[in-house]
Amino acid sequence: MGVVTLMPPVLTHKAECNFLNSAAAVNRIIAYVAAALVLLLTACNVTAQDVRNDAVADSLFDLGVEAYRGGRYTESRAFFKLVVADEPIHRNTTAAALMASKASFQLGNYRDVVTETAHFVEQYESSGYIEEARLLRSMAASAMIRNDSEVTSIGIILSLDQTEVSQTQALFNGIQTAVYDFNRNSNDRLIRMIFRDTQSRPSKTAAAVKELADENVAFIIGALFSNQAIAAAEAADENKIVFIAPLATDERVTDNRRYAFQANPSIRMRGRLMARFAINGLRLHRLGVLAIEDPERISERLTDAFIEEASRLGAEINLVSIMSNTNQWARLSESMPAGTLDYIDAVYAPVTFDPPEPIVGSLFSNLDRMRPKTLRVLGNSSYHDLPMASDASRYLTTYSNDFYEDESSERVLAFRDQYERDFGDAPNRLVYSGYDVTAFMLHTLQYVGSDKLVDVLYSAPVYDGIVSRIGFEGGNVNRAMFYHRYINGQLGLLR
Repeated sequence: MGVVTLMPPVLTHKAECNFLNSAAAVNRIIAYVAAALVLLLTACNVTAQDVRNDAVADSLFDLGVEAYRGGRYTESRAFFKLVVADEPIHRNTTAAALMASKASFQLGNYRDVVTETAHFVEQYESSGYIEEARLLRSMAASAMIRNDSEVTSIGIILSLDQTEVSQTQALFNGIQTAVYDFNRNSNDRLIRMIFRDTQSRPSKTAAAVKELADENVAFIIGALFSNQAIAAAEAADENKIVFIAPLATDERVTDNRRYAFQANPSIRMRGRLMARFAINGLRLHRLGVLAIEDPERISERLTDAFIEEASRLGAEINLVSIMSNTNQWARLSESMPAGTLDYIDAVYAPVTFDPPEPIVGSLFSNLDRMRPKTLRVLGNSSYHDLPMASDASRYLTTYSNDFYEDESSERVLAFRDQYERDFGDAPNRLVYSGYDVTAFMLHTLQYVGSDKLVDVLYSAPVYDGIVSRIGFEGGNVNRAMFYHRYINGQLGLLR
């Protein structure tokens, strides 16, 4: 069984602290990581004695934390149990009780964890840690019936750095929920998660990939940002292990890579896909491009890719106007010669500014003043669910979107309700991304062995997740998106 080396922050000795910070992220990780840590430890010489006051309890709690962080779980448990034994209940009692059970989990004493957490829920019913105890009990109960021959490991690489921990928690919550759902429904294969902290550093990210490859994981998921994903992708190719980035949009993640995949379509891929849909789906052949330069050159990459793909598919590009600032955009109707729009059927006008409403509204106002005979506006995800639906409908505004939380979908509503019960909060985009990408990978993995996963991913059929679509169609960048249209003052899903 693979070894998980976690050096997490743990409970502080603040009474019932809110568990939605960095400690929360790691403790949810611990609650779901099914791994046994084999340690040759000798418990410190601590004898049962009365803990006489809060100062003594605080000191013992701190010693327990120190031992836990050092991986000395037997010693850590002994300290926490002494704190719990103190009467009457004080500010460290529930925190110490939960941490004692976590130490038992790390030691593989799952039966003790089930018993202790059941007692915790009954005795401390008003504790803020009730949900943590229930989750820990659930995973311990599951671990009791598993054996090594049934378990497939997957690797997770995320950062526990304070600047990223809230994002890590959200993405990890989605990943672990997908694993939990898979394990609950699987009869012949169970999934174990092995976590590695990247510390927000590319070098640590690459090292984490190497370690996980040595653990024989089936695949690796993670990396919040493109610079980390690039490092992970390079290491994945070197170690011949599948890596999938759920968020990164930089083309360099997968350029000239065999084992790296991007579930989030890259910037250039988004431009190409919109061109294909315009020509092959909407049957538009006379096209134009309007955009505003941005510091990260996103609009440039979108429009360049759109023009290249449209030209490759035989369309006419009769207008290209890239403005250097929003003031030029606002005066578009003044600078463009009369009749210019008569030579195009549609204009691709991606917006990369936040919020997008002023830029999109200005576009429609300028088009209204120019009075084109017929014109369709093509856009990107910034056009999603805008308040100016009537204005957008005049131009049958159509756009691609990688994320669609359909409020009428039973799957979306069921997931949201279950997540709120489990975590006490609504899922955000990172949660959904973690869930959909992991569910896709596990769905694909159940039909093949780990050694054939990379080949199958290239040709796997499009997977419809809760809020996203994933399909690589012969490449290693996701090519499956949603396409929406405004018509008659309403926003609808075209495809």
